[in-house]
Amino acid sequence: MIGLTKSQDEIKQEIANRTISVKGLPDLVSRLSRLKDSSWLFRGVTDEKHYPIPSIGRKQAFPQYKVKTEKRVFEEFKAKSFSMLRDPRLDEWDLLAIAQHLGIPTRLLDWSLSPLVAAFFALEKDCKSDRYIYCLKLSKFTNESDRQNLSPFDISTVQRFTPRYVFPRISAQKGVFTVHPYPTLIYFHDTFKILKIPNSLTGSMRKKLFKFGFDYQSIYPDESGLAMQISWQCRNKIGFGSITADT
Repeated sequence: MIGLTKSQDEIKQEIANRTISVKGLPDLVSRLSRLKDSSWLFRGVTDEKHYPIPSIGRKQAFPQYKVKTEKRVFEEFKAKSFSMLRDPRLDEWDLLAIAQHLGIPTRLLDWSLSPLVAAFFALEKDCKSDRYIYCLKLSKFTNESDRQNLSPFDISTVQRFTPRYVFPRISAQKGVFTVHPYPTLIYFHDTFKILKIPNSLTGSMRKKLFKFGFDYQSIYPDESGLAMQISWQCRNKIGFGSITADT
């Protein structure tokens, strides 16, 4: 693995060197189909500059990262979500995964077992940038975190974390995480493959994903997902037929 032995600028260059541009959805599916086994994870991002850095380590979260601040944020989430998340099966790892999915800054990076879920996230926002899908080969059987004996704050190396599907969004998104002991650093693995979707293709590919059932409502299976999906269809004039003014 390329890690602390490489500078952040060297890692950015390594990512650029491994990036391949796709020509459309058939080309994307073709390239993804060549990844034969089930150890691959996928992460979609909406901009070249959205490097794989956990949210707690990004400067948008805190100008200067401190682990005690990270723990304080997590403790605040646990204390204030107690009445809403009362399932006795939930351990510290589960709660951290739920916090991540709800937008709380954590040391986790989101991945999916589904490349088309990752494609949805890459294409989700209306912006003018090219989009990217990171492909990572990280086996559950050799890289899984020891959640029975370790806290996510005690690990010393990047590990895979497969959550229990106790939260609907994690299940719908076929969610998997990597957990990072140094969350301010860009994550790079020597199995990385990065696929670039040129911005000129994003509109047509997003509509094709909708036809295949990958949309806000399937990715966010709750009221907010339904509202986002209907709003997206209204903006793009999809699925409501010919709408004319009442006479």
